[in-house]
Amino acid sequence: MLCLIAVQENSSFVCRNLTYKGVAALKWITTYCSNAVYIMKCDDDVFVNMFALLKHLNDLYVHNFRRRLIICLVWHRMHVLRQGKWGIPKDELPDDLYPVYCSGMGFVLTTDTAVAMYRVSFYVKFMWVDDAYITGYLPQALHGAVNHSGMHRAYCRALEMAVYWHDTEWYKYIFTHVHDDQLYRRTWDKLVDIARRKTIPTPAVVRPGLLAEQYIPKHTLFPELEKKRQQQALQKQKMMKKKNKKEQKGR
Repeated sequence: MLCLIAVQENSSFVCRNLTYKGVAALKWITTYCSNAVYIMKCDDDVFVNMFALLKHLNDLYVHNFRRRLIICLVWHRMHVLRQGKWGIPKDELPDDLYPVYCSGMGFVLTTDTAVAMYRVSFYVKFMWVDDAYITGYLPQALHGAVNHSGMHRAYCRALEMAVYWHDTEWYKYIFTHVHDDQLYRRTWDKLVDIARRKTIPTPAVVRPGLLAEQYIPKHTLFPELEKKRQQQALQKQKMMKKKNKKEQKGR
């Protein structure tokens, strides 16, 4: 039912080749993975709660959500950067805003969507910002045939990975960027243990991206992180006030 892929093409691993790798993955899916219903893509430094993911996909399958889907952390009205690592000159991409697209850290799409995106890629002008091209411009070129479904609550930060062994929250999160191998392995071991002892309930309403009806707020689960966030926000606010005062004095 689910196809997990790792594709290697003959290209140097640099930012400007990532779109080629993404299209190569769509080609591979179209050629070799057409019997799967769902495709999961994630970065190689992302922790994936496979127990929660497979349960959610099974629920979607049972309720006939099997086509025309991209399920992800959806970005709306993202500005095209003109400077820095991801900067694109105006003459290369005149648009000021990207189309709706997905965070590339991890997402799920139905196989028919992947096949349609690969086929339309022959007619969509190449653009090297891969997440925007693969999950934004290609679906846009399908003119509404594919729907982005938000799954923003299924993502958490590495500092919040204790959710994966929390008694009531462990199945409500799927994707986390992790750069600490020990944290990754420790979390996986704890997740496996709790998955052996507990079952994942099916939501009263099943729809793409909805893993649970209720969440314990993260500021309740992690009060020390919330306190730090508030302190940082206050410090940023003070710095902005100082900057505004200096600008007013300089006028």
